[in-house]
Amino acid sequence: MIKQEPKSESTTTELSAFNSYKAKKTVRILVHEIESIPDVKSWSRQSNVSRGWLVKVMKGSYGLSPKEVLRQVRYERIVQLLENDVEATSYSIAKDSGLSSGDALRMFLRRHHDTNFRCLRRQIINGKHQVEWQWLGSE
Repeated sequence: MIKQEPKSESTTTELSAFNSYKAKKTVRILVHEIESIPDVKSWSRQSNVSRGWLVKVMKGSYGLSPKEVLRQVRYERIVQLLENDVEATSYSIAKDSGLSSGDALRMFLRRHHDTNFRCLRRQIINGKHQVEWQWLGSE
């Protein structure tokens, strides 16, 4: 049996700095490729990391599961697309935000944000919708 030596503090710090960098890079991939990333499995594949690693690093770096990060990025993207073009159809917004159809967009908004496409559009037009840009703010 091989006895492993405990990792030194500097090695642990280097690993956490590397993981933090890799986590930011992985989120950047999600932000830029959201239209082709429907789920966490696709995100991990596109980022060239395992789902287990993605879960561990997202929880460690952001305190959120990859699924929650994906939902937040997708919602911010939907709002951003609507702000840029309030005449856009639900289908085009759905496709550009990584959802399969207008129905998928409707279910996403209802389940996770307790709203619908029409209400969200109306709030944006009237200037009553405020979003804290956490993921797309620097884009």
